Amino acid sequence: MNYEEMSDFDIAVELKNYVKGSFSVYADHRMPFVLCEDTNEEFDPCNNPDDMWPIIVEHDITVSPSEGAWIHDGKPHGYNSDSYEIGKLYEYYDKNPLRAAAIVFLMMKDAEKAQ
Repeated sequence: MNYEEMSDFDIAVELKNYVKGSFSVYADHRMPFVLCEDTNEEFDPCNNPDDMWPIIVEHDITVSPSEGAWIHDGKPHGYNSDSYEIGKLYEYYDKNPLRAAAIVFLMMKDAEKAQ
């Protein structure tokens, strides 16, 4: 998937499939949007930290305003160990760190589907 060509709306449409709740997609509007039916608010993970932060925390995505976002698909071997099982690195840079984190999450999910 070419993430650079995706709009924030396209990313929200993809992400809604991984978030708890009921969503409606309004693509025919002049300004398309995704509505969270549970809160009656727009779901805008690329621009609203309240929408994206739970995904960032749950999936241990690292976000840096200057370096983008990344995640290692690896697990620590033990509490007292500095040794980590290094898996695939998913990383993406965008001037918007929330958008970068959303894209990293979608990259990870795409890889899971491919397995």
